[in-house]
Amino acid sequence: MYNSGLSGLTFWSPNINIFRDPRWGRGQETPGEDPLLTSRYAVSYVKGLQIGDYEGTNVTELSVTQAATNRTGPKRLKVSACCKHFTAYDMENSGGTDRRHFNAQVTLQDLEDTYNPPFKACVKDGGVSCIMCSYNRLNGVPTCADHNLLTKTIRQKWGLDGYIVSDCDAVAIIHDYFNYAPTPEDAVSEVLKAGLDLNCGTYISKHAQKAIDEGKLSEVNIDEALSKLVSVQMRLGLFDGNPKTQLFGRLGPEAVCTKENQHLALEAAREGIVLLKNEGEILPLSKESTHTLAVIGPHGNASDDMLGNYAGIPCNFITPLQGLQAYGTVFFEPGCIKVSCEDLPSLYAALDMVEKVDAIVLIVGLNEEQEKEAHDRKDLLLPGQQQTLVTTVAAKAAVENHPVILVIMCGGPVDISFAKDNVNISSILWIGYPGEAGGKALAQIMYGDYNPGGRLPLTWYPEEFVKVSMLNMHMRPNETSGYPGRTYRFYMGKTVYDFGHGRSFTNFLSSFVLAPGTIYSKKLIRQVTSFQTSPNSLGLIRHFTSELDAEDPSCENLNFDVTLNVTNTGNREGSHVLLLYAKPPTSVKGLPNKYLVAFDRIHLQAKKSKSVVFNIVPCRDLKLVQGEGKGVLYPGLYTLTVDEAEHSVILILDS
Repeated sequence: MYNSGLSGLTFWSPNINIFRDPRWGRGQETPGEDPLLTSRYAVSYVKGLQIGDYEGTNVTELSVTQAATNRTGPKRLKVSACCKHFTAYDMENSGGTDRRHFNAQVTLQDLEDTYNPPFKACVKDGGVSCIMCSYNRLNGVPTCADHNLLTKTIRQKWGLDGYIVSDCDAVAIIHDYFNYAPTPEDAVSEVLKAGLDLNCGTYISKHAQKAIDEGKLSEVNIDEALSKLVSVQMRLGLFDGNPKTQLFGRLGPEAVCTKENQHLALEAAREGIVLLKNEGEILPLSKESTHTLAVIGPHGNASDDMLGNYAGIPCNFITPLQGLQAYGTVFFEPGCIKVSCEDLPSLYAALDMVEKVDAIVLIVGLNEEQEKEAHDRKDLLLPGQQQTLVTTVAAKAAVENHPVILVIMCGGPVDISFAKDNVNISSILWIGYPGEAGGKALAQIMYGDYNPGGRLPLTWYPEEFVKVSMLNMHMRPNETSGYPGRTYRFYMGKTVYDFGHGRSFTNFLSSFVLAPGTIYSKKLIRQVTSFQTSPNSLGLIRHFTSELDAEDPSCENLNFDVTLNVTNTGNREGSHVLLLYAKPPTSVKGLPNKYLVAFDRIHLQAKKSKSVVFNIVPCRDLKLVQGEGKGVLYPGLYTLTVDEAEHSVILILDS
């Protein structure tokens, strides 16, 4: 697209803020609520776009390749990625406060163990060439004017090789919205001296000269920012002449909608779909006996709504209706005119249709009317009359003895307790916003040509959670105030579906095969000549242990492997996502209920087994954060869990 003059090479993506509150309108842009998952996603996303020094690129222009890989200095970039929005940004408007006026009150503990890890991984492990600072203030200071965040943390501590950009008009609001800076010139001076390099907007271009004239800013500050921007442009090859003569010069618009890329869109949709419920194993539908379907609901023939927000132009839409039509005769009634579903003008037509078919597929959910940038949800329910549509059709189907499959299309979670507990609804699928091939992916799963293996990347809360203020940024619960905490790591309340929930058309059995029972440092080996895991071990912990700084060089002596055996015990091949959690010692307050330390997706044929090895680096994977924001490894009993299997590991550290 760049070669054709239709695009630049700097992409302000990905959004790696933590999906902290289920009402957040932009949560759909993120990979979910878990810091480890979000960090891994960020690194993969950045490397996929940037391909530092063009690693792995199959090209024939060896001279250009050699020039790219043998050069000294910063790596060449194919596309410049930008991790956003730094930091503690995850609300649009709630309780009379919008994102441009919001002052996020965040503890150092929450900042270091929840909000910042994805950005740290983006810089240190992904080598991202851009970070975007956010609209909000953090503990009173605008993030785009915070020298501690932009210079001391991002550049000096993490080592950013690239530029820092503001969210659009985030510099202007520093003066215009909450008067943090007394004049526009002060605002420009504040951000550039804090470490900002580029303003998305016109504020710096309008006010920088006057700031220099008034002595609030020097040309040195301008030059420092400019050098970082031009450096990234140079790494992108923008000064290397005609793009068509460069390494990727032969690529044009025809390289976008290739068969391979369209298949990738299909595969992404299939892997992301989550089977939430499947009572009586109604799914997959039988191709031999299920010849006619009734597709009912406002998303039944969705096209643009399948994309969510911030999406490119699709190559070719396959709507749910079109996908299912490939398997038989399908009748369609939307029930509602719009997704907001203020009324049900075609309800009776939908009910009449139920009598004529073998199975009913209800496709409902949300769209950008309910969740998007600058717009948070006010509740966790299906919009308007959608729930009435679902329950009424399901009741009619029960009379006709026809199975009902409920499909939820949305980004944020929905309280569908009514459907989860409804015996008239056999199966429930969450398909997110599945993209251009979403309809085909859904149909392939429903008819068994693909076995779902997706897991929920976020907690699905009940409607009562809306009593919790979106403005409360604390992750940990507070027993005194009744605050329940947030995300699966800290939340103490009821859920509709848990983080990591997801079913399959087959069954998998996981077990720990090889893992240590005790880990202790070399120094303690001299003190404890013989040690076995036993109840007496806890006495040793009390006498010989204290927490270990996660940056301590001795951490490398504690690394260990966990070997799992996974068996597909069913009669159908499928993929299984292994989620390895750790439950921390219970002796320390404020620690997570459990937390993800590793994950992997494997594919197994029916009745086959596979060994999976996770290398655990305790000071990275088991690290926990103290109240003052320091990462430490606590001694004590850790319980590792995968599926239903558990294994206990005792960590004994130098005192």
